[in-house]
Amino acid sequence: MANINNQIDQLTYKIYESLDLLVESSKESELVDTNILDLINNELLKFKDLIRIFQNYSINDGKYSYNLQLYQLKYKILTEKFRNIQLYIYDLQQEKLTQLRIEKYGLNKTKESATPNDKDIRDELFSNRSTKKLQELSVNQQITKQNKQITASLQTSRQLLEGSILQSELNLDSIDQQAKDLFKLNENFIKFNDLLMKSKNIIKFIEKQDKSDRKRIYMAMGFFILCCCWVIYRRILRRPLRILFWSLFKIFNIFNWIFGPSKIKIDQNVVPMVTIDTLDATTTLKSLSETSTLMDTLVETATNIVIHDEL
Repeated sequence: MANINNQIDQLTYKIYESLDLLVESSKESELVDTNILDLINNELLKFKDLIRIFQNYSINDGKYSYNLQLYQLKYKILTEKFRNIQLYIYDLQQEKLTQLRIEKYGLNKTKESATPNDKDIRDELFSNRSTKKLQELSVNQQITKQNKQITASLQTSRQLLEGSILQSELNLDSIDQQAKDLFKLNENFIKFNDLLMKSKNIIKFIEKQDKSDRKRIYMAMGFFILCCCWVIYRRILRRPLRILFWSLFKIFNIFNWIFGPSKIKIDQNVVPMVTIDTLDATTTLKSLSETSTLMDTLVETATNIVIHDEL
């Protein structure tokens, strides 16, 4: 990249030198040096090629965009200066041709108003005899000189037209390059628009998934809290709550309010019957235990007797 920068700077300096040389040569001679014009055109084409190479580097690396704009501005200034110099040379040549024509036909000389005398009349009458051939030669020379001047002016105009054609070609090349750049930029914008649409759809999908995930999280948290409450109730709060409610019911006689006095009477009649049944059961159990103890004593006495007989 530094090599390209140095080449562009050196080429800019050479183009300025060539432009100065073109101006000096046009002042010294009537014809424009075509070699200098060709040199300047080639240097401008080379300058444009270097700008295109630099543009490819700047696309990959965005930090060279400022230098690219600067070089493009330099190229524009150089082409405008070259065009202005060509116009200046053309005007200068036209002025020289006009001056030559004025000098040729003596339009700048003032006519002397004088009365002719006899000698002048005689010289004027017989002057054609001796100077006829010289006048013919001078007219031919003048025609030849005039033709040479016309040819030189035509060559100059041809050179100017060639320069303008080359400049128009350069302008067309720059317009084509700008059209290509605009087309690429349009394609990039279309790709960017598609990318934005895809990202928009992805964002909408993510938002929908976020809402559904949020609902699931809330439902899971609610279920977890319900399970925790159920476990706490079953393991910790069940018995204390029962005791609390039972004590409250007992204190405020809520059972009497709910069941009424008839229930209590029925329960009072049932209670002595239950006590009688329990007493009968206890007596039977006592009798059974007494019989079992008697059987054990009998078995022990029988075994003792058998053992004693054997001895």
